[in-house]
Amino acid sequence: MLNTADGEAIYFGPTGASLFGWLHRTTTGAPSASVAIVCPPIGFDAVCSFRSMRVTATTLANAGIPTLRFDYYGTGNSTGDPRDPAQWDRWLASVSEAIDAARSHTSAPRVALIGVRAGALIAATAAGNRREVTDLVMWAPPRSGRHFVRELQALGRLTNGMDEQPGSIFEAAGFPMTEETAADLSSVGPAVASNLKGRRVLVVGRDDFQDDPVWPDHLTAAGADVTTERIAGTAGMLVEPMSAKPPLHLIGRIVEWVAVNGSPAGKATLTGRIAPAGRVAPGATEEAIRFGDERRLFGIITRPDRPGTRGVMVLNTGAEYHIGPHRTYVGFARHLAEQGVPVFRWDLGGLGESLAPGEGKDDVSYPDHALNDIATALAEFRRRTGVVSVDLVGVCSGAWHAFAAARDGLDVQGFLAVNPPLYLRDGPDYSLDELWTHREAERYRRSLLDRSRLRKILRGQVKVRHFGRVLKASLARWIRQAAPVSVPAGSLIGDLTAIDRRGIRAHFTFSRHDPGQTYFEMRINRSMTRELTGLGWNVVEGADHTFRPLDAQAALRERLEQFVQAGAAEAPSQNHCQVSSSPSFSGVIGS
Repeated sequence: MLNTADGEAIYFGPTGASLFGWLHRTTTGAPSASVAIVCPPIGFDAVCSFRSMRVTATTLANAGIPTLRFDYYGTGNSTGDPRDPAQWDRWLASVSEAIDAARSHTSAPRVALIGVRAGALIAATAAGNRREVTDLVMWAPPRSGRHFVRELQALGRLTNGMDEQPGSIFEAAGFPMTEETAADLSSVGPAVASNLKGRRVLVVGRDDFQDDPVWPDHLTAAGADVTTERIAGTAGMLVEPMSAKPPLHLIGRIVEWVAVNGSPAGKATLTGRIAPAGRVAPGATEEAIRFGDERRLFGIITRPDRPGTRGVMVLNTGAEYHIGPHRTYVGFARHLAEQGVPVFRWDLGGLGESLAPGEGKDDVSYPDHALNDIATALAEFRRRTGVVSVDLVGVCSGAWHAFAAARDGLDVQGFLAVNPPLYLRDGPDYSLDELWTHREAERYRRSLLDRSRLRKILRGQVKVRHFGRVLKASLARWIRQAAPVSVPAGSLIGDLTAIDRRGIRAHFTFSRHDPGQTYFEMRINRSMTRELTGLGWNVVEGADHTFRPLDAQAALRERLEQFVQAGAAEAPSQNHCQVSSSPSFSGVIGS
């Protein structure tokens, strides 16, 4: 894998509807015969394959072919929302804008589109409208748009039961799609090959499926110059981000095929230019920056036209990049910026667009250098925006890093930790068995409140040992809640007490039965927290670890904004817990 900070972040497209991309240049100095444009997948496929798309672009640039990788409208760092109307037309327009931007930067006469998964359908359709597109790579194309939509619907059923959502929207792995978009996408099929006569087309099949001749057959019949390949690697690229691996051999074959009409080999390097700001919302612009030692870190500042002195910094979730889970952080940042609050979304070293220090590994969610990177980012954020107070926000690993930053003395004013794995306090070898046992006992304890279940216990329809476990757990809980206030050294309450004494607001949001919530409940009782004026927490029913389904995502965005607003308004200093019976909130939660 390339370990260079190559590429220049750019904004392009219509004013007020700017698109975001990365331009990877060559340094040969010679004119290039072709410019390549990477058309990524959509939804969770895009998150999984993010690093592979980056490696594809850098490999093309290193082969002497300047390359633009970009986000369609309503995806990634571009403007828009996936719920906006005419999404399919906007995606096609995004490809056209990308072609114009790439050619304006390189003056290359030929364009090669590289479309991946749904991006292959988008690229094939867009290529028919632009004669400059002489080469097309269809990488793991779905058989048709209809087949792809059915895949998404099946994924939605598997991940969250496929509940009906307001506004005719369905969800797959946390990403929404409107019925209009699904219908437009479903209408796309191999018939678009009729517009590709005379084009060179490489069709790359999936290594985890049987060969499907539908695209090669239609393209050949339409008069395209078709090459087919089936090389291992695509399946391993489309798994969850933590485990996804760029298929280097497959990428090399694609580059070799594109380079037939490309330019001599050269080395792509960082140009050093700072990306221009892009208008992303009324009263808000975004600026992409590199910072830190050797400029190895990358982030995006969403800047209000009239910023205040309070800012928010969000941290990576797992191995996902800076858009956050299900792109939640993008809308959150832009909405806050409209209210005058700058937001900094950035990647820890080794994640997303940032580089690990030295010989550090990529895709490590809990790297040893995390706190150093956070301290560097805090200083850069303050320097560029003038903010004085900074709150940290994170989900899962990002929540842990936010908690650790406050605990270990970094200069923050508050943090909101969503489902933090607090059991990491006890070391990497901590066993989750204790948490699962506690959670099961808690479930039985709560069942005692259900009269029908209680009748089953009294009738002997429930095993006595289960009933005994309930009583034991209830007694332990009562003793813990009645225990005198104490602050054991090295305990969670000790950490929270130290954080509170420094005047830092500490807030936790948990999904019901998340391991972090279980750990928190096992080690905290209300008598311990009565003197902690900055501590608040809440528990949400019906949300998974990264807050799916869609109504849970909406609730999380509302919770994030409430946290920021409460800090700006200096909310009353009385800690409490609120349990939401559904993924929705009302009023200010925590303090």
